[in-house]
Amino acid sequence: EGAFFQKTVPVKTVDGLRTFLAENFGSQAFDEAWKFYGASTDAAVPQAIADVFGDAMFNYGVRATARELALRQPKTFRYVLTHVGAYTEDPPTHADDIAYVFGTGELGARDRAVSDAIVSAFVNFIATGDPNGPGTLHWPAYDPQRDNYVTLGGDFAEGTRWRNDSVAFIDRYYRRLHA
Repeated sequence: EGAFFQKTVPVKTVDGLRTFLAENFGSQAFDEAWKFYGASTDAAVPQAIADVFGDAMFNYGVRATARELALRQPKTFRYVLTHVGAYTEDPPTHADDIAYVFGTGELGARDRAVSDAIVSAFVNFIATGDPNGPGTLHWPAYDPQRDNYVTLGGDFAEGTRWRNDSVAFIDRYYRRLHA
């Protein structure tokens, strides 16, 4: 108990997931970790592993960074890529946004439309410090109280509190590690 993700062997079964969570969160945090990242079937294990790694390695840091930046810079913007590309049936993961942000790769018509909207918002942000502009999606600035973000995907909608409960658990866990 102490260092996060010391054990990263392939996890493919519910029993393997239990062992993984126990080894990485320890006995004091296992029950809460299971609440957020447990799985009832082997088929659900890959998503559970993706969720725990996503929260611990990316979502936690992005939320913390956005909160701190927004205190100093009112033009802070947060997004979550939700677009499932035509090249895969899997939900997007870390770095899948790169092809859309830069408009590169083999993008079909559906993917190109998503990419064009993202590129327009990013170009506006680079030019003005604000992704909003004529013909772009509406992207409100980040408000730590609302914990808001824009989904970059087919709907381009504003959401709030992305994985908030599980990320708050990761925050509590990290704070206990470093207390």
